[in-house]
Amino acid sequence: MLSKFSRLEMLFTFLILVSMVFSVQAATCGTDEFTASSTSTSACTGGPGTKNPQEADVKDVFPSAQQVDMVTEIEDGDATAKSGLPVLFSVNLSSNSSWGQYPSNGTWAIDQQFWNIFESAAITIHGGKGAAIFTVVPGSIQGEWSITGTGKGYGLSNIKLWGVNKVPEPSVLALFSIGFAGLVYIRRKRAK
Repeated sequence: MLSKFSRLEMLFTFLILVSMVFSVQAATCGTDEFTASSTSTSACTGGPGTKNPQEADVKDVFPSAQQVDMVTEIEDGDATAKSGLPVLFSVNLSSNSSWGQYPSNGTWAIDQQFWNIFESAAITIHGGKGAAIFTVVPGSIQGEWSITGTGKGYGLSNIKLWGVNKVPEPSVLALFSIGFAGLVYIRRKRAK
């Protein structure tokens, strides 16, 4: 039987883990003309009229970023490693999609090694006259994506994975501190 203190310990551990998980698991942005969607993401910016995202655009999404690196670029199905790293990202198009086509959809995968190097990630999808920047849920290794809409000139051009290292936000530090303090309190109480 679990003691009262080990139940409290388990509760604090559970609360810490829950605080680390993002509740939103998919994001969509754009208009009827150009809409981009991806699972395993928490936010999306962009839409029609958005140019092919560059480093400065990704930094705008992560204002506290110390470093933003393009890790892998996939264009016309060819993956190119960037930043001196191996290819850590892959994209598969569904059977009814192809490069240069609109609408398009498929899946993406991030190699687990990526998360040993970077704290956060962004995926950018560029389709002709529109683009989107997705914030990837930390630790995610796969998802589904799509670009759809009623406009013309949005054929799939490229999909990129960006790695982000940033300063932790104060709220995250506060949650970890509270959880750690709770664990210390329980240990001390148990020792008495």
